[in-house]
Amino acid sequence: MKLLVISNRQLVLAAAARHASELGLALLQCQGVLAMPALFEQAPEVVLLDAEFESDAISLCRMTRELETETHAVLIALAGSATGEIEALLSAGADDVMATPVEGAQLLAHLQVALRRARERLARRRARKALVESERRARRRLAELTHIYKTVPVGLCQLDAELKIVRINGLMADLLGRPSAENIGRRLGELAPGLSARIDSVCRQALASGEPIFDEEIRWRTPVSAKTDRYALLSCFPVAPREGHVTGVSVVVHEITDRKHAEQALHESKERLRSILENNPCFILMFDREMRIQYINRLQPEYTMEQVIGQPAAAFLRSPYREEQARICKQIFETGEPGEMQAQDREGRHYLSRLVPLSANGQVVSILCVATDVTQLKAVEAGWKLSEDRFRTICEQFPVLIDSFDAQGRCVLWSRECERRLGYTEDEIRRCAKPLALFYPDPAIQREILENIEQGDGVFREYHPLAKDGSPRVQLWANFRLADGTVISAGIDITEARQLEERLAIRGS
Repeated sequence: MKLLVISNRQLVLAAAARHASELGLALLQCQGVLAMPALFEQAPEVVLLDAEFESDAISLCRMTRELETETHAVLIALAGSATGEIEALLSAGADDVMATPVEGAQLLAHLQVALRRARERLARRRARKALVESERRARRRLAELTHIYKTVPVGLCQLDAELKIVRINGLMADLLGRPSAENIGRRLGELAPGLSARIDSVCRQALASGEPIFDEEIRWRTPVSAKTDRYALLSCFPVAPREGHVTGVSVVVHEITDRKHAEQALHESKERLRSILENNPCFILMFDREMRIQYINRLQPEYTMEQVIGQPAAAFLRSPYREEQARICKQIFETGEPGEMQAQDREGRHYLSRLVPLSANGQVVSILCVATDVTQLKAVEAGWKLSEDRFRTICEQFPVLIDSFDAQGRCVLWSRECERRLGYTEDEIRRCAKPLALFYPDPAIQREILENIEQGDGVFREYHPLAKDGSPRVQLWANFRLADGTVISAGIDITEARQLEERLAIRGS
């Protein structure tokens, strides 16, 4: 701490220096016009003013007191014997006045008192400053808390011991379906009856136990949303301003309606997807990069999930198809392009598979395989091939005219007997744009034949086509419609029989 001496008397300066050393004060000295600058710059805690030799001592006292908020110095004045001087100095603002001459012990005692006052004054100054700063921080924190209370994305309210609303934020008021002012002093059960039974028990439990309760899920309906369920997570925190005495409950309501609806929609979507997958006639599998089966929607009767999941897909295929599967899957992982393959399992069933890459972060991580069991189709194809071979044998070997023309008159079937009787090969007939014109130059007859073909009534009719060498032929044709809508024509050539009849008739006449 500092002692400022405003004097030019050596006696005063010497005494002040001696006592300052005893009291642990730093000594400063000035006089006249330098006094005020020293007060501001040095900020001494104690000032000893030699008023007897300072003509403007009264002004210095007054200015010191006027600037007390900046200096806070304890002012001791040394006064002469002039009448009224002591009173004038005290009135001007001196804290203490001593009449000269002053004894050393007396000056020391007055300095000690001044030092105590200075310390008390400094302590009060610091306390006031700390109080102002504390109030400023408290106001700032209150403003921050008020802002958070208003803007936090959860419902907040304060309940008293009777569970009446003391304070509520806007979001909580929205959850209750009423303006904030209408909620104060009312119970939650009055505002949202569906909330009463759920919240009251939780809040009363928190009041009774003095322990917080976290994330209790609740469901309710408000007057605004009377037909729609709303969901929230409720947390209660006991309010205990005095230890051991709970005066209320702070309630935090985090609405999760959108999340619950999304979860319900996701669950329904998963159920639909599960139903689609489980009832899909195709086998849907997922392979990892090692071609192990990670998922399969359903199984053949002889397998269980434990026997399939995690196993190499190739283990269930016959040998000729394993290399083909490995080649196609490697290509998919490298190029990211889908592929197809046919395969046969160990039990001899045939599958037609579509393989699609599944990517993550730009890299193919697995393959989705949709496999259709085509075993029955293969059997049908084999039967059809056998029937086709047999039918072709009939067309090539039997002495029966068989052909088939579509609605535009194009030939789709031409038997060996047709070629033998009419002279045209199957290739010649197929290359001709209007093959019927080769046999029937008259367009009217061509139209009649096409109409009969379209009827497919199975009735034999007599026709007179021209052979390739120009000779007329006499033939009987009938048109038969098959189950798939195709019409096949069958006929017999009776040219020789008709010629024989004519000769016999001539002989008989």
